[in-house]
Amino acid sequence: MARFNLQRSVEAPPAPAPPPAPADPRTAIEQLRQSGGDASKPETYLTIAKLQMELQSFEEAIESLTRCLEIDASNWTARLNLAKCYEKLNRWQSAAAEFRASLELDADRTEAQVGLGICLLHLNKPAEAMRHFEIALERNPKDQAAQTGRHAAEMLLARLQQSGKRFGKIRAEAAAPLVEEAPDMRPSLLALIEKTLETGDLEGASRYSEELLRAGTPDYAAWMSAGFARHAVEDYSGAREAYRQAAALRPGSADAWLNAGIACQQMGDMRAAREALESALQVEPGCRQAAWNLALLQEQAGDLREAERLYESLAASEPAAEPAFRLGLLRMERGEFAAAAAAFEAAVAGRAGWPEASLHLAVTNWKLGRSDAARASFEGVLESEPENVEALFGLAVLALDGEDAARAMELLRRMIELGEKQPALAFNIAMLLEKRSAPAGDLAWLYGHAVEADPEFADAWLNLGNVLDALGERGRAVACWRKAMEQKPELARGYFG
Repeated sequence: MARFNLQRSVEAPPAPAPPPAPADPRTAIEQLRQSGGDASKPETYLTIAKLQMELQSFEEAIESLTRCLEIDASNWTARLNLAKCYEKLNRWQSAAAEFRASLELDADRTEAQVGLGICLLHLNKPAEAMRHFEIALERNPKDQAAQTGRHAAEMLLARLQQSGKRFGKIRAEAAAPLVEEAPDMRPSLLALIEKTLETGDLEGASRYSEELLRAGTPDYAAWMSAGFARHAVEDYSGAREAYRQAAALRPGSADAWLNAGIACQQMGDMRAAREALESALQVEPGCRQAAWNLALLQEQAGDLREAERLYESLAASEPAAEPAFRLGLLRMERGEFAAAAAAFEAAVAGRAGWPEASLHLAVTNWKLGRSDAARASFEGVLESEPENVEALFGLAVLALDGEDAARAMELLRRMIELGEKQPALAFNIAMLLEKRSAPAGDLAWLYGHAVEADPEFADAWLNLGNVLDALGERGRAVACWRKAMEQKPELARGYFG
């Protein structure tokens, strides 16, 4: 089994965001609906259903697939996907019916044979499930899902035989040799735990793991499987105990120590977590996940130098992007902007198109006075994310630094259109424009946004009053001055002595 992948198990400064997906399924669905599509074509509903399945909106996908099948009842793909949706919702009876219907359309599809077999296992029909797994294996002897399913069916058949439950003469006789050939059910239980974890049936995985521990003296694999299953249902204390038992049986297992450390982190037992993660690194010095979690833990505990040492070590080899990013954050916090910029450059190089790293690189370059480099980074972010407010704000600040008020105002308008409130930016642009005798209407709009975004911005109220007075709107001007003086009484002394 693979390691339980929980890399970010410790709270820390904002973690790097994953790279943007090539396409947003929600946007694609909306575009399809707005375009109208062709409501008479099953492909329209099939495409929408696939996107809904990507979003795990299985109920909505069922509606789309049902509509598709109303138009074309022989659409095999729609029938199979409908079965999968029911399977994801644990509606085994409905899923089995759809898998059967898909097999009526095409009996040679192993995927449908395996899917039906899994449903029948959940419906406690192991003998019938066995037949479908065997058909799948006849067509593809290397099909892992079919092999796992057959093991599970064998186990359930044996269990039913032993408990005295009968399911017909032929089926009982078929089960008898299986009991004699495989009295040890542990391999089947291990396979079943792995499969249920894979498919998201966490309760099933937990149930089978506890049964595995009772099926004789638990070995390393049994304890690790129990740990995975308990971890999946957020039983962190139980998971920690299982991993510790596994480590006791195999002290040289980095996986056991690593997962014990992660479980301890999630329980908030940082001391035990550090000890377990350090044990993982003693056993396997190159274990990147252990080093990563330990670095996050040290960062949270305030041991920033040790965290930095670990991040540096991780950033020295691929994949380097995330540790380089964390390294940049630590250096930036200490005001070491040149070193931070070098780390962020490594992060950007390691993961092209990573907005978070590019934004931090831009900020550090701005702090170092490298305006052109900062501008290039901000603009690079906008190429992939045109509505990234942080990049728009950064470019507006750079425009203000260069006294390009028109560009700053254009960027501010874009942010406001996106629903962002930027009172300080609007105020500073207005102050710059006042020096240039800009039209009073532009100034009124800028100061107006500032007070709308921050009703307690006394200086903005005062300046808005001055602008309105210049425009001949004395009544509104007086109201603004009163607002300013209510919030900042010293303004009255400044104006009236």
